[in-house]
Amino acid sequence: MYKICKRFTFDSSHKLWDKDLSEDENMRIFGKCANAPSHGHTYTCEVRLKGDTLNHGMVVNFTEIKEIVKRVVLDEFDHHFINELMPGQITTAENVAKLFYERIKARLPQLYAIRIWETPNNWAEYRES
Repeated sequence: MYKICKRFTFDSSHKLWDKDLSEDENMRIFGKCANAPSHGHTYTCEVRLKGDTLNHGMVVNFTEIKEIVKRVVLDEFDHHFINELMPGQITTAENVAKLFYERIKARLPQLYAIRIWETPNNWAEYRES
């Protein structure tokens, strides 16, 4: 089996907040991420694909991956407030990873995982079970 990965970066802001909790509970759970009207990150998104066979020596052409990811997630998320793009959801890296996975998987069936780095030290991954 072959595995490949392509990385992307994008800048977005969000606020971690659960509308079903009190302000005190939100502050206790989400800390400073709930404090400001919003805060931003330079996210890194790793798109991970796998395949048993190669087409012209590739699992998927990296240019094709770039075009799809740009069209289905980055054009919308780069330099935007994520809470507006994910209404009703808590905009954690875990939930962003799942949303990106669902959108990209529909166009790249070789996708097996999305890893979202919120900071250089913190990431969340969503993958096939």
